[in-house]
Amino acid sequence: MRTVEGIKEKLKELEKQLDREISFIENCETKDEWNEFVRDDCYAKADEINSNIKLLEWVLGEENER
Repeated sequence: MRTVEGIKEKLKELEKQLDREISFIENCETKDEWNEFVRDDCYAKADEINSNIKLLEWVLGEENER
């Protein structure tokens, strides 16, 4: 089982990854060549990262209750 510190570190990594994905999406949305498939892939990645963050936050809450 991961430690609380390990979970917090993974959360920080995922939050940075999500920030990069959001920045990429925002930059691409202003370009004419913003491809539908690229957009959908970016949104899917951002959603997956966000889901992982929520899951880790839940796990962290469970660990803190112990």
